[in-house]
Amino acid sequence: MTQSDASRAPAASPAKPVDLEVIIDPRIELMLIVQYLTGDYERRTNLITNFDFEYKREIEEHFRPFAEHPAVAAFWEMARQGFSFDACPEAALHLTPDAELQVRAPLPDDLLERAGGAATFENFRAQLADFAKVSGFFEFFAQHEDLYSELTMIVRKGMRPAVLVGALNTYTGMQVRNATLVLFPLGHPGGFAAQITTPARDDQPAGMEVYALIGPGGAIDDR
Repeated sequence: MTQSDASRAPAASPAKPVDLEVIIDPRIELMLIVQYLTGDYERRTNLITNFDFEYKREIEEHFRPFAEHPAVAAFWEMARQGFSFDACPEAALHLTPDAELQVRAPLPDDLLERAGGAATFENFRAQLADFAKVSGFFEFFAQHEDLYSELTMIVRKGMRPAVLVGALNTYTGMQVRNATLVLFPLGHPGGFAAQITTPARDDQPAGMEVYALIGPGGAIDDR
């Protein structure tokens, strides 16, 4: 290409900025609380944090009386059959983030298989919604908004979105420029990735949501 050719070539478009939202998600917290209440699941998988801090003790105090709820027993049985590790948060993110916990995006076949089939998962979903209602989960979640805001602010201050999204792309083999980082304070210090294909609705086209989920690496000032 000559210099004159170069001068006529269109300018390269600037790279789109990387967008990374940081949240604590009620669906993930709810699923982790049910996992935590099984006891046996917690010991076998080490997917619940070993750190001791106020939030974990509050969960124990508030939700332990509901440990005999059918949702806990149903999850324990599903976990024994393969509904564990990344399957749990991925399935949770297919639900609406409200008290109804309706399916908002179809679960892929391999995820349904790990859950024991569509009927088994639907039964668990209904039990999970009932657990949330009778235990006052969403009220508990709302009462901890200040804590969640503090934790997400700490992460936002120190994070480098391009690096984190790049690591997510390496982990998943995808190439995305926006994602959601979900902190799960009750979870283990490792993490998971999930992608949710949302169907077209009304004037909204189908889309892809990409999530990275990470647990605490330590506790400071009882948090």
